[in-house]
Amino acid sequence: MKDFEIRQYNIRLKKDGLKAPQTERSKRAIVTIKKFIEKNTRAKRGNVLIGEELNNELWGKGIRNPPAKVSIFAQKLKGERVFVNLQGKPLKIETETKEEKKKAKKEKKLEQESKEKEAEKEENEKIKETPSAPEKAKPKK
Repeated sequence: MKDFEIRQYNIRLKKDGLKAPQTERSKRAIVTIKKFIEKNTRAKRGNVLIGEELNNELWGKGIRNPPAKVSIFAQKLKGERVFVNLQGKPLKIETETKEEKKKAKKEKKLEQESKEKEAEKEENEKIKETPSAPEKAKPKK
């Protein structure tokens, strides 16, 4: 992959979009962008990530009417991945791995369980602290 930090591209989508059936034009636009980025950055297939703003722009008018052209920024991430987003939109992306997500989920679950245990202990202590009602004296017969 070519070495770069951030690059700007203007991509024409109209030519490839008109070749596709009307019900697949936005899908074809995404494929066109990915192929363009793979070619120009020498990224391997499947390593191009589309940003949320760019995706919303492509699908904003529905599947039949993608924009004719888009201005984008491409940013090289760790490894061989390339992140693509609209010009003027943020380029930062969360790059958490699956293992990091699992660890965070386990930690959150453990915290929640510990809070529940503490709440149960407090309830038990309150029950023990409250004096029981005095028993009524039984009337003598």
